[in-house]
Amino acid sequence: MQVTVETDNHIENRDRLIEHVEGVVRDAVDRHEDRISFVEAHLGDVNGAARAGAADMRCMLQARIAGVKSVAVEHRAETLHLAIEGAAEKLTKALETTFGKLEDRERRAQGTGEASADALSDTGGIPHAIGAGVGGEPAGANDAEADLTVDASPAPQAKPGGRDA
Repeated sequence: MQVTVETDNHIENRDRLIEHVEGVVRDAVDRHEDRISFVEAHLGDVNGAARAGAADMRCMLQARIAGVKSVAVEHRAETLHLAIEGAAEKLTKALETTFGKLEDRERRAQGTGEASADALSDTGGIPHAIGAGVGGEPAGANDAEADLTVDASPAPQAKPGGRDA
């Protein structure tokens, strides 16, 4: 994973700051480092060097994840170090959320069959009673499955004498 750091003209001690940002970012994403191609850090002084104030420093971190949109977070604080630490915490939480959602989607796509089996056992094995087709797919999701219907009407009774009229 590559970490790049961009700063505006108002940032001093750039070389030492880059080392610090790289360390903080690597610590923040270490659990998911193999899934992230690179992280960009943008550091800046919001009001410029002449004016100082609350939330004057900004750190924006953007993580590139293969096959997914980038995850970007921003934090503003009184000092650059607080802005970096705050953005790193936000990035960690955002990545946990993003990868958690991806894992949930993968689990649902694979399908364990447990939900479908439970639903079928509750309805006596009649998939259309709950609006689902075979294997838990929506009814009609597959043309072959769409033809599977259950006729709940009573069977015709034979007339006395054993002959149909």
